[in-house]
Amino acid sequence: MEGYLVASDIHGDREAFERLQKLLVEHHLQAMLVCGDLQPEHLGPTLIGTAEMTLVRGNCDSSYGFQSIGKPFPPSVQRIPWHGRTIVMTHGDRWPSPYGLSMREGDLFLFGHIHVPRLYVDGNGIIILNPGSASYPRGGSAASYAMLTPTRIEIRSLWKDTVLQALETEDRSAR
Repeated sequence: MEGYLVASDIHGDREAFERLQKLLVEHHLQAMLVCGDLQPEHLGPTLIGTAEMTLVRGNCDSSYGFQSIGKPFPPSVQRIPWHGRTIVMTHGDRWPSPYGLSMREGDLFLFGHIHVPRLYVDGNGIIILNPGSASYPRGGSAASYAMLTPTRIEIRSLWKDTVLQALETEDRSAR
């Protein structure tokens, strides 16, 4: 399936990261988008090297942590063109909302940091997605991740892999 697995706040949890990699393969997704706080120094270069990932740095990530596994320190914000939309991904500690990031209606704002899943369309038509935390969920939520496809976004339980919340979208690539 064409799409992304979106995760955040893994905090070096090897078991959670291995589960995310397994889900990436099981759902036939093209890559993992990590909204910060990966803490790769706890995962090691072998484990990190096995996943196709786009990363942003979180407030718990350090340049040393990435240097220790031979990877560059990721930027604070990533912009990814996708099916007629722009995905803007950040951790959420510096940019907790899409405002000031030059986004338009239909774009996707992905963030982490709060360890609580969120999925909604804001008043400007921007899709807001926080996949929750894969390792330390808060607010009574389960460990979670998200699946992003051209026509659907789902927040899913990490361990049961059941849908917790979903949003239908339109594929804008033909526009």
